[in-house]
Amino acid sequence: MKPHYDVVFCTPGSAMKPGYVRSLLKTIHACEVEGLSWNYMTEYSSLVAHAREMTVGGPGYQDATNTEPGQGAWTYNVLMWIDSDISWEPIDFFRLYQSDKEIIAGCYQIEDNTVTAYREALGPAIPAKEIMSMRHPFKVFGVGFGFLAVKSGVFETMTRPWFAQEVISVMNKQTGEEEYKFPLMGEDLSWCNKAQRMGKDIWIDPQVRVTHQKTLMLDWSDVDTDWSNRRA
Repeated sequence: MKPHYDVVFCTPGSAMKPGYVRSLLKTIHACEVEGLSWNYMTEYSSLVAHAREMTVGGPGYQDATNTEPGQGAWTYNVLMWIDSDISWEPIDFFRLYQSDKEIIAGCYQIEDNTVTAYREALGPAIPAKEIMSMRHPFKVFGVGFGFLAVKSGVFETMTRPWFAQEVISVMNKQTGEEEYKFPLMGEDLSWCNKAQRMGKDIWIDPQVRVTHQKTLMLDWSDVDTDWSNRRA
C-alpha cells in the first residue's frame, strides 16, 4: 500500500527565512490537531524551474514520462506550494486547502505594490490596493507559486517538464492574425498557461494575504485602503 498524505508541502530552494520556518511549524501543528497527514518535499537548483520540477518530480529526470508527483511513491489530496521567503498563518493555509478550486493561490506583494497575479498573459500585475478591496476568489490568467494549493490530478494531466517555458502568440487586434511570439517570463506563469490548455482554471483568493520577505518586509499594513474585516 502506498502512503497517503492529505497535504504535501512543496518548498524549493536551499535557504529559509525565519518567518517561513515559524509559519510552517505552526501549520504542521495545526494539521496534526485537525488529523491531517502531511509530507514535505524540497530540492535545490540554481535554476528556479529545475528546482520546482525536482521538488515535485524527484531529483532526477530518468523517467520524465512519469507525471505523478513524488514519482508515484505516494498519493495525496493537495500539493501546497510555499516559497521559503513567505510567512503566513495556519488560517491562510486552511482557506486554500479547504477550497473547492483545483488551483488556487493566496496573495503576496512584490516591490512595486502589486501582487503576483495577472489577468492577461502579458499584462500587468494586479495592484495590491485592488486586492484589498475584494472579498471573493476570482479567475486569473496566472499566479506566482509562492502560496498556491493544487489538488491531486492536476499535475498528472500535464506533460513534463511541468515548468518548461511557454511561448505566447501575440495577436494583431485589428486583423486577428498572429504578429509574433513572446516567451512567458517565469516558470510559474508558464505552468499556469499549460494548466489552462488542459482545461484547468487558475483562481486567486484576495482574502488570503501573506507576507513576502524580500529586501523589504512586504506585509499588508501600508496599503492605502479603508477596507477591513477580511475574515468576514
